Amino acid sequence: MSLKLKALFFLAGFISATVATASIIQYIARNVPAETIQTAFSVGIMGGLLYMVYSLILTRLEYDKKIDEISANINKITSK
Repeated sequence: MSLKLKALFFLAGFISATVATASIIQYIARNVPAETIQTAFSVGIMGGLLYMVYSLILTRLEYDKKIDEISANINKITSK
């Protein structure tokens, strides 16, 4: 499959996703009370923030572990 054809498929998918998202947003705006939308948005924001904090903590712990491994390897090399 050529790159031009792949690009065309990606563009078609992007346009389809955009249209679907716009339709869903219009449906929600018409049929769901504003208070429910605000609550859902707030819960989504809080969930996103909690996930970011989790990711930061996980990354820090992974780096700490990697630094400990590197330090242990350096100590093995220098003690020989």
